[in-house]
Amino acid sequence: MLELARQGEIDVILTKSIFRFARNTTVILEVVRELKNIGVEIWFEKENISTLSGDGELMLTVLSSFAREESKNVSDNVKWRYEP
Repeated sequence: MLELARQGEIDVILTKSIFRFARNTTVILEVVRELKNIGVEIWFEKENISTLSGDGELMLTVLSSFAREESKNVSDNVKWRYEP
């Protein structure tokens, strides 16, 4: 999908949530900035964020950090559950 967006065949990417798009804040911001520079919008439905809005990147940074921490906590809890 990203390659199609880079080729100009997609102008909007709709995703359920930040967590579903990527789990690494750095990766999210790199991809968002790249696509924004070529006019491709990413819409995060759950968080109601558009990357083309004025405060979209700021909100994305904050919320993606929370999503990453939540993912880590879930992983840690699952690992703890299975420790002997």
